[in-house]
Amino acid sequence: MSVDTVRYVGIDLDTSGGEVIKAIIAAAKDDNTGVEVDDFSTFIKLKAPNELIINRCNVEEHLGRDWSMDELHIYMASYFGFMEEMDDEQLIIRWNNVD
Repeated sequence: MSVDTVRYVGIDLDTSGGEVIKAIIAAAKDDNTGVEVDDFSTFIKLKAPNELIINRCNVEEHLGRDWSMDELHIYMASYFGFMEEMDDEQLIIRWNNVD
């Protein structure tokens, strides 16, 4: 793979989540470099180069209430990359280094 190649990882979020989706996006922008958001009306593709981290505490901060990572399952239609960790505190998706 070329050094210049950017491999995105991310999640597709159902827009019916309203304020929750906005909070997830805001938290992702705080915690990741190069986050991109593509709005397809019924879903939003949230992506970042190589790694995407969603931290529960930052989603709560933007949402203004307690929030469980389990709630992410309600709105996450799919993901791309390797889900390396998902627990009560965070979600980490990244590409494994494959040469």
